[in-house]
Amino acid sequence: GGTRAGGWHVRSRASSIDGGEINGQGYLHAVYMLMTNVTYMSIVFSLTALYFVVTGIQFWATDYLEQELGGNPTTVRLQFLFTSATAPVAGVIFGGWYVEWIGGYRGQRQRRRALGWCLLFGALACVAAAFVTMVYDTWAAASLLWVLLFFGGSVLPGGSGIFISVIPPTIRTIGSSFAAIVFNLLGYFLSPFLSGLISEQFNSLTLGFRIILGWSFFAIMFFAIAYYTSPIADDASYETLLSPRRESLGDDEREVGEGEDHEKINLKAFEEATEPLEEEQSRQEAFSPL
Repeated sequence: GGTRAGGWHVRSRASSIDGGEINGQGYLHAVYMLMTNVTYMSIVFSLTALYFVVTGIQFWATDYLEQELGGNPTTVRLQFLFTSATAPVAGVIFGGWYVEWIGGYRGQRQRRRALGWCLLFGALACVAAAFVTMVYDTWAAASLLWVLLFFGGSVLPGGSGIFISVIPPTIRTIGSSFAAIVFNLLGYFLSPFLSGLISEQFNSLTLGFRIILGWSFFAIMFFAIAYYTSPIADDASYETLLSPRRESLGDDEREVGEGEDHEKINLKAFEEATEPLEEEQSRQEAFSPL
């Protein structure tokens, strides 16, 4: 059940769930909404670049340390085992803790602040990546790879949460699926394919490995775009809607509750905060793909 408005199939949320139908136009519109959301696409491409780098390191790091730097195979494997097992895990734990410590990413102002820290962590990882192929000792190279993977992992908790939070709730499932496709095609698949192709064509494993490490620049670039395109005006907060009781109430304020400890709702702030949310909800229901 549903009606048509402006060429789109308009249905209530209940009917879309109960009916079990799939509206192709709705999916196309959802994908269009995702691809025109600059912040969402920038973070997705940034994380894709990060996965590109990590996958390439997993494929070629031991070969590079052994063949190009002349490292002992046993020592190189132990170095890489320690680096790959501890750095990303420690980075993810640290990044998740730090994002929560600064207040998370709820609200536009906090979201932008978290993006700023993700950008900083990514920049530190990029600096480490730039020096990996400039040293000629396996211990130094492994240490730089540890720093790279640590700060790369620190980006994931904030970035993974923010790119979902910036899209409407009704298309977040599609947004997650779309991001997974991009991650796999342009990250996990492209990394070993492109780096291997370049290494073979130019007969240089070092060049292929530098391509992998240099790809971290794209992660920084797209995170910078996400940071500068993210709105800075904060959403109406609880403190904005609820203010301490005063003796006199203005025209736009109404007193609620009983007793000395009750609070007063600023109706004007509440209406201004909820009006765009109601409009967004109506628009999402109209274009719901389910």
